[in-house]
Amino acid sequence: MNSIRKISTRKKRLPVLFVAGLAAFVTIGQPSMAAIKCTITGGSLAFGSYNSLSSANQLSTGSVYVNCRGGPPATARLEVSAGNSGNFSQRYMSNGSDRLYYNIFSDPSHTQIIGDGTGSSVNSGLSFEVRGNTSKFLFIYGSAPGGQNVALGSYSDSLRVTIVF
Repeated sequence: MNSIRKISTRKKRLPVLFVAGLAAFVTIGQPSMAAIKCTITGGSLAFGSYNSLSSANQLSTGSVYVNCRGGPPATARLEVSAGNSGNFSQRYMSNGSDRLYYNIFSDPSHTQIIGDGTGSSVNSGLSFEVRGNTSKFLFIYGSAPGGQNVALGSYSDSLRVTIVF
């Protein structure tokens, strides 16, 4: 007699907060840059439901919207914090003490980790020219490695975004 066993697959919902209500004005040794005012608006980089039984990476695409005005023409770039982990190469989302590892990239092939240019991170992929009134969408690509054994729940991480001239 054959017995049939039901195998349940667990799916997790993983919203990761990318940026929330951020505005940054940074001047580095150039007083003329103080006239440039920028705002950053970002939604969330949502990974959707995560299946811990799948070995495939869970991918997501998001964007941040930058609006700058005033000041002389300049090159600016975004720097993004490491989040909860404090480590650009090992970012994680939390649900209590549970962790789900992920990372964000400036390229769709997921090779350039977004950060501040230190360690394994880059910031050059998020550079843009500011001339008068400038509005720009900068795309962010996320990846959560497959096969992570995590508890059910909602996982999140908060990242700080800074504009540097």
